[in-house]
Amino acid sequence: MGYKFNTENADNQLLSLFDKYDIYAPKRFPKQGRYSDTDIIRYAKIKSLNEIEFFKKVIILQKKC
Repeated sequence: MGYKFNTENADNQLLSLFDKYDIYAPKRFPKQGRYSDTDIIRYAKIKSLNEIEFFKKVIILQKKC
């Protein structure tokens, strides 16, 4: 058993969740990578399903104590 969503229906479902929750997902930040012409993928708050990066690895920045 499962559900099939198109982009519009999935965005509507996310909009209903935004009222109660902060939703974080892998997101692409262009031109903010280690070098000036590279992109970086980090977890950030999203506003739409189109912002989610599904196919690249996330770079997790480690904190120094």
